[in-house]
Amino acid sequence: MNTLDEARVEAVQRARTRWRHEVAELGGANSLLWHRTSLTGTFDLNLAHPGGVAKLLSGRPTPLSDLVREQVAFADAARRLGGIRDKVTEMRREHGLETSFLAIGLATWTLHRVPVPPRAPVLLRACTITPTDAAHSDFVLELHEDVVFNPVLEHYLRSEAHLQPDPALLAGLSAQSHGFDPRLTYRALEDICIEMAGFAIGPQMVISTFPWAKLPLVTSYTGDPEPLAAHDVVAALAGADVRLTPSAPDPERAEDAARELSALDADASQRLVVDEVSHGGDLVLDTPSGTGATQTIANVVVGALSEGRTVMVCSEDRSTLQAVRRRLDAVGLGDLCLQLAEDPASMRQTLAEVRRRLDRLPSEDEPDLGPDPLPARADALSVLQREQEVLHREHEPWGLSLARTEDDLSALATSEHPPTSRVRLHPDVLRTLTDEELSAVTDALIEAADCGAWSTARAEDPWYAARLTSEDEATRATEIVGRLVSGEFSTAREQADAVCRAAGMPAPATLRQWGHRLGLVARASDTLDHFAPGIYDAPLEQMVAALGPDRDAGVQRPGAVARARLRRQVRQQLRPGTPPADLAQRVRMARDEGREWEEVAGKAARPTAPEGWEEALAAQTPIGEDLEWLEQALTGTSVGHELSTTHLDTVLERLVRLDARADRAAVAAQAHPLLAPLREQGLGELVDDLARRGVPADRVAQEVRFVHRSSVLDHLTSDEVPQQVGGEAVREAERSFRAADRAHLRRNALRARRAVLRRLRRTLAGHGSQLGAWQRALEETRLGAVDSRDVISRAPDVVLAAAPVLLASPLVVPAVLPPDLTVDLVVVDRAGRTTTARTAPALARGRQVLVVGDSGGPGPRHFSVVADPQADGDPGPMDEPSLLAEVAKILPVRHLGTHYRALDQGLVAPLAPLMPRPVHSFPGVWRGASVREHVVDGHVSARIEAAVRLVLKHARSGPDSLLLVTDDEAGAEDAGIALRAAMGSAGLPASLSDDEQDSEAFLVLPVHRVAGQTRDRVVWVGSPAAVGSAEAAGAVLAGARRSVDLVTPTPVADWPTAAGHGAEIVRHALVPDAEEHGHGSAVLTELVRRLRSEGLQVKEGVGHGPHVVDLAVVSEEDDARYAVAVDGDVQNGSAPRPGRDDVRLRHDQLTRMGWAPVRVRTTDVFTDPAREVARVLQALRERTR
Repeated sequence: MNTLDEARVEAVQRARTRWRHEVAELGGANSLLWHRTSLTGTFDLNLAHPGGVAKLLSGRPTPLSDLVREQVAFADAARRLGGIRDKVTEMRREHGLETSFLAIGLATWTLHRVPVPPRAPVLLRACTITPTDAAHSDFVLELHEDVVFNPVLEHYLRSEAHLQPDPALLAGLSAQSHGFDPRLTYRALEDICIEMAGFAIGPQMVISTFPWAKLPLVTSYTGDPEPLAAHDVVAALAGADVRLTPSAPDPERAEDAARELSALDADASQRLVVDEVSHGGDLVLDTPSGTGATQTIANVVVGALSEGRTVMVCSEDRSTLQAVRRRLDAVGLGDLCLQLAEDPASMRQTLAEVRRRLDRLPSEDEPDLGPDPLPARADALSVLQREQEVLHREHEPWGLSLARTEDDLSALATSEHPPTSRVRLHPDVLRTLTDEELSAVTDALIEAADCGAWSTARAEDPWYAARLTSEDEATRATEIVGRLVSGEFSTAREQADAVCRAAGMPAPATLRQWGHRLGLVARASDTLDHFAPGIYDAPLEQMVAALGPDRDAGVQRPGAVARARLRRQVRQQLRPGTPPADLAQRVRMARDEGREWEEVAGKAARPTAPEGWEEALAAQTPIGEDLEWLEQALTGTSVGHELSTTHLDTVLERLVRLDARADRAAVAAQAHPLLAPLREQGLGELVDDLARRGVPADRVAQEVRFVHRSSVLDHLTSDEVPQQVGGEAVREAERSFRAADRAHLRRNALRARRAVLRRLRRTLAGHGSQLGAWQRALEETRLGAVDSRDVISRAPDVVLAAAPVLLASPLVVPAVLPPDLTVDLVVVDRAGRTTTARTAPALARGRQVLVVGDSGGPGPRHFSVVADPQADGDPGPMDEPSLLAEVAKILPVRHLGTHYRALDQGLVAPLAPLMPRPVHSFPGVWRGASVREHVVDGHVSARIEAAVRLVLKHARSGPDSLLLVTDDEAGAEDAGIALRAAMGSAGLPASLSDDEQDSEAFLVLPVHRVAGQTRDRVVWVGSPAAVGSAEAAGAVLAGARRSVDLVTPTPVADWPTAAGHGAEIVRHALVPDAEEHGHGSAVLTELVRRLRSEGLQVKEGVGHGPHVVDLAVVSEEDDARYAVAVDGDVQNGSAPRPGRDDVRLRHDQLTRMGWAPVRVRTTDVFTDPAREVARVLQALRERTR
């Protein structure tokens, strides 16, 4: 029952018509029906030596020299076979197509209104062509044993001529008792086609390229459209109104190691994609090559296997599928992949591989997962996270971390005049100094220093810290001092000394004594005005008790008789006149005066009022008042301390000092409003320290910052806050985390394999009928041609259980899989290089899809199956948009952020304009330019020769893989000839091997075909005409891991400057980046200084972006390269918590690139830099061993 919306089906039907037309034109006319002999794309065996032909047809390896024995003819044949081999390799490598066949018999017939009749091979045998040496001096040809009837001819006879040929029978007739003989096949076919006008079969046997997969791809767009319409993504691509449910990334879930299914390294952006796909999301991954797209695909595959799901990975680029297989091989899952190819020989290999797995896997023991490494991983991670928390957590109210504090102190220590204050602020004071408040304090101190609050020459300033609040107070203070030191103080003191001597008292030594003794004399004079001098000899204690109530607790009140007697005695001491009203008080005062006089003058001394005391007191009173005020104003100064109790000689000395620097009084008055609030804040010690050392205004800020940061450091290293663990404990945690994380990924791989084995056993137990059908189908393929579609269709569940990962070009999927076979997930890689029409049949087989590509790279291009580059040249780009561009309009798009492939940032940075999102890379160890320009004037042949010399130089200097890029196909052919001539009979360097089995085989390609190819070094024979688009130039740079040598007729500086031209990319690549950019860490600056003192070359801030190397130590053996990468832990801005990316992936990536990574802690460098220098030196020595 049809449940699909009619509009949806109609949209798919319309799109299917377009798609069918596109794939029908793909690769040119189908040479299985319209074969034409070309100058370089066909080798005719009819002209070959019969003995060699017989040997070849028997299935034995046959040298070309056995087929063609005349020298001139051999050279032509070698040229043709070389061209055919190159085209076969191109089709296999770039489109995943098997096209090398021997065509036996060419059928032709007459078609109305068609001027050129069809010319279709009758029988086909897969053919391999292998050069015997580097110079391609000979080729070995070998035919596969299967002889198959041309499937395109069969389809034509059935669909157009309405005939019913039996392909198996027709192919079987060629196998005679005396060997291979196609004549019976010819006669039988002629009999079948006897009614076709002009039908005839020519006996030619030609080796050429034939597109076996084209017919199934075209016919996949015929018949019922509902299978395509039923697939939501395909229907949406067709333009149907389909509501797709978008997925969303979940960072928290993706970072949960317990739920992670990956078995290969994956950074944060990759983990997000893997997690989102594992939770069912249809996604587009748009990312430049080199950012880990293949690794991400492999992890997606592992996750699917762990969940018991099946996957088909599709890419026209064979190297992509090989890369996925290699990554799965690395984790023990590669044998679960099944490479699919469309030719009969490959199909037979495919079925044989499935059979071997069904024989082996069911009896394989489930892997032992071993102990779970996640607890150890979590423990190590907690240590590292705690370390980061302690080091980088900002503490309030200062907003300072321990690392920042130590770095600030290091920066201050390296200044021209390092601060040296030993003042440390009390915690209570420190907590009040926010950043804003500290700034205000600093400003006030700078202003005070500017106005001269302290002398920078460290000369004595007795007025420093005087509490003079105004200019008037300063004037008063200087007036007092000036008046006193001018003689007033000494004169008054002499008067006081004279009075005291006359009174029998010692001269006063202090201001307090001076005022007290003159005051005592004044009081005694007042008493003697009312009493006779004998009053001081009377029993004053009893008199006091007798005259009033019991006011003195220690005196016993006498009786009434005694009281009367004592009162009489008091009256007797009175001078004539009216008694005072306060007689009792007067008596008490006399008692007290007597006591005080004895304390001053000694026992038996009696108070007296010598002459001149009034003048002495009058002179002392204003001086006392002035000095009392002055003492208050000078509190806190060096001369104002305890002024009232200081010896009068010292007081006078201080006054003299004050008078000598009277000019400083006004300065003190100006500084007081600035400094007084600081003292009230508890910063007096800091202020005094700055003044004591005479710190000038331009250094005050550093001193204040130093005191503040030192005080904060004391707090952060106290028991009041959590403390760091030891440096060795942190390094051990890093090692433990790396080991546990790797073990975790290995365990995930084992879990995936266990899941596959369990699923296989369940499938075999539940689908016994399929297993029997499979075995019967295999028996039927022992003889005659094999069709994997037919065999797999009999046991699809069994096949997918034994081979849950299928690898295929999307162009061959309809040719190798039954139309109704589906998988859980289809991944299409290099989607920017293909179209929807090429991939829709593959996409429709997946219940979930992941489309991967690079929107910044070259788009899809036409290609030709014909092996005749001179005739066809560059087919050019296609008008149709890429699959990536179309699917990005309907599905969520994700991106990756880190480039891992290139070993030099100079190969990545120029590609930034082509990237959908910024991508960052790691700096390489080589200090020289990664892109070099070689200007060679003259004919293109001169540039080819120069390029060949560069290729040979690289090949002989090391094992680096090589890629030679030319402007066009003709240039590639010329370069190949020149290389083979240059190598001659010399031994072939491994890097120049063009063996297809080598994933890094040497290639010679035109620039329009270089996209997707990667080698260590690229030699590029380039010109501005060949890189009219930035994508073309970017593809060449992206193809190099280590270096690019550009051979050009004109300097790149003279190339066009038009917008979008590839010249801009190349020019950027030729401009070297600055070798060092700094790192912003004063702690590391100190480490650099110490390393350089050891005689090492050290560069600071090598590279750019988030993966910059803080310190790069140059190799002692080769100063053209770096040896040690020193990473600090000072953060500029927020940084993610420690985890896989920071602790392990960075370490491993730097190691892979040739660095010896060393991580140093700010605290360790700050507290014990010598030990960290020793660690760097040890790493350097170990690297150079």
